Amino acid sequence: MEMQAQSMAETGSEGNSASRANALQHGLTSKKLLPKALQGERVEHYRKRLRRELEPATTVEGVLVDEMARHAAMMEFSEQTEGAVLRHGASELASLLKTV
Repeated sequence: MEMQAQSMAETGSEGNSASRANALQHGLTSKKLLPKALQGERVEHYRKRLRRELEPATTVEGVLVDEMARHAAMMEFSEQTEGAVLRHGASELASLLKTV
């Protein structure tokens, strides 16, 4: 309850900065990143390849192929961003260690 009161008391640019830092720490910035990974080209690329290879014959098979395409695109996106996330985390850790 005390933390909630403190959070509610933070306003203005200080509160906004704290909110942004919290969102970064807890991954809430995915609202900006994930939709990009789920749009257009990459999902459609995998969907076409998987449909051609697996030739789904039923609605359920079609849904599963579409999900596989979405997951393949997300895995590709995750692999591409993993290095950046690790570098950012290492940078944050180094900053914290300097203050200790």
